[in-house]
Amino acid sequence: MVDHAPLELERFLPYRLSILSNRVSQAIAREYTERFNLSMTEWRVMAVLARFNGEGMSAREVAERTAMDKVAVSRALARLTSAGATWINAKGGESPIVGSNILVVAPYNAQVTRLTERLGSTGARVGTVDKFQGKEAPIVIYSMATSRPEDAPRGMEFLYSLNRLNVATSRAKCLAVLVASPRLLEPECRSPRQMQLANGLCRFRELATIMAASRPSPS
Repeated sequence: MVDHAPLELERFLPYRLSILSNRVSQAIAREYTERFNLSMTEWRVMAVLARFNGEGMSAREVAERTAMDKVAVSRALARLTSAGATWINAKGGESPIVGSNILVVAPYNAQVTRLTERLGSTGARVGTVDKFQGKEAPIVIYSMATSRPEDAPRGMEFLYSLNRLNVATSRAKCLAVLVASPRLLEPECRSPRQMQLANGLCRFRELATIMAASRPSPS
C-alpha cells in the first residue's frame, strides 16, 4: 500500500482556482448590481439574447446557452420583461421604452428582410441607413450581419463604410447598440484605405460598453 502525504487544501491548485473564480465572479456581480441593478443570472440572460438574436428563444434554450437552471432563467426573463425600462430625453422627461422607440439598421437588404420577419410583432422599425436618413429614435441597433470580413458582400468598402456607421449610430437619442462578430475587428487590411475603414469600427468598440455571451464556470 502506497503512503500519501496529507492533502494541503490551500496548496491544491484546483481548489485555489475555484476560490479565485468565485471571488472574481462575486466582484463582477457586485458591479452588475451597482451599475445596472441586474443580478448575475439576469446579465447572462441579456448577453445570450443579444448575442444569439434571442427573439423567440425558449427558457430551455437560454438555459442551455448559459449553463443555468431553467427555473432561474425563467425568473430572470420575467423580471427583465416586466422591469419597465425607461429612457430620459434631452429635456429630462422620462418615458417607457416600447418597440416603436427602436430603429434596427442593417447594411444589406437581405438582412433587413430577415430582421423584419423576426421583429415584425415588436413594433421596432427595420431598414437600411438610407431609410432612416434624417430620422431619430431613443435606441438604434446596428446589425452588421456578416460574420467574417472575407465573407462580406460588396467588400470592406461597403460593410465598413464610415458614413454608414456614423449615420446608423448617430440616429440614437439615448443608446446605440452595435451587433457584430468579433472577427470583424480583425480584418486583413491590404491598403491604407482598408486600415482607415477598420479603424472606425475598432474605435467604436474601444469606446463602447461590451456585452458578450460566454459560457460561465460552474461556480
